[in-house]
Amino acid sequence: MILPLMIAACGGERSPSTPSEMPPPGATQACRVVATEWSSTYTFAPATTSSASFSAVDRVYTEYSPAGSSRAVRRVTYGTLADFVDEAAAFGRFLSRRTEACPARETCGSGLAPAMLLAVEVPSYDNQRRRTGLTAQLNGALLYTDTYTQWDSQGRPTAGTRSMPQACTLPLSATYDEATRTMSMGPSGPGAGPFCFGLAFALSQRFDANGNVVSETDTAGGTSTTVNHDIRATTQVCK
Repeated sequence: MILPLMIAACGGERSPSTPSEMPPPGATQACRVVATEWSSTYTFAPATTSSASFSAVDRVYTEYSPAGSSRAVRRVTYGTLADFVDEAAAFGRFLSRRTEACPARETCGSGLAPAMLLAVEVPSYDNQRRRTGLTAQLNGALLYTDTYTQWDSQGRPTAGTRSMPQACTLPLSATYDEATRTMSMGPSGPGAGPFCFGLAFALSQRFDANGNVVSETDTAGGTSTTVNHDIRATTQVCK
């Protein structure tokens, strides 16, 4: 599931469209082991299989479902090869430039065409390559904006706000459990206004030792859904 995030920057900081200007805070690495095939089981949906490939030429990680097909359901674009490799050195850290996904995978055709149900995330970064914000759109319409104002030593957001234009703003917090390699992000307090309900969703992701997501729980409206990924194949990508 695509995580709607935000667009924003603190104070007078410059916010480049790509985080490639300097090494990120915290860990870096020479190579990344990334999932290329996995099976997924869902709380309220049939099991699926998926595959993925990374193109070092255009720096795009593309997921396909079912596995081995040409039906692209998610595409993540990076500014540099180093962004893609370094991202996984700290679980829950994201250094991508743009993410496109089909929220209902069964409606996707052979690619991510604008005419499809298309969700897009466009992040922003400061000059330390910390994510400062992210905008979430659905078929070109703005859904909400997340703004981050605090980070941990690895450059991962820990606090900020989530807002809907001229409607509602909620405080946002994120935590990272090193023992279980779990990231949790969601509203950290009550909001005001009739439209806040649409912003009150939370996400929890668990990562394997290589930084691949192996479990994700989405919570909204008092209901939680979980998907577990059984990774069957990987490949190594190096700088």
